[in-house]
Amino acid sequence: RERRARRRRIRRSSRGPRRGRTAARHARGLAVRRASRHRTGRWLDDELERLSERAGASGAVVFDLASPIVWGASCAGSKDREKLYQAVIDCVREAHSELRQHHTSRLRVNTATECLARPFAGLYYIALAFDGDISEPTALGAMLHAMPMVERLVLALPPIDPPPGGAKIVRMPARLR
Repeated sequence: RERRARRRRIRRSSRGPRRGRTAARHARGLAVRRASRHRTGRWLDDELERLSERAGASGAVVFDLASPIVWGASCAGSKDREKLYQAVIDCVREAHSELRQHHTSRLRVNTATECLARPFAGLYYIALAFDGDISEPTALGAMLHAMPMVERLVLALPPIDPPPGGAKIVRMPARLR
């Protein structure tokens, strides 16, 4: 009896669209699920924008040391902002050996810019860039308040596939018996 019920469930799940649903409606449902992955990136950017406003920062950026990808940034798009983020990322990469998990460090990017950087989730970093004076308690409080949501959104982002090419086929040696 249980086997028959299980077989029935398996057959139903492999049929495709359920009865009463057209194939187009079924496909639309799949497209919505795929599109929701891209919303996560926008939500992350919005959260970073709110964080930079609360902290009084010029901007906030999330990246990792292992890849050149910027996972999220507040107000990304302007060339000045991109130069600022690149300078902040380069500064954090140079000082990454000094940064400890669950600790926030204050780094000088250049003569006019400082940043607060914090590693999270093993390999990601969040950095707040400041042009001018920093209210460290306010900025640190805003960062700590936003970290659970930022971490959740970054970990929910879909992985980025590497570009195709570069693969090689290697012949394995014959097995000895």
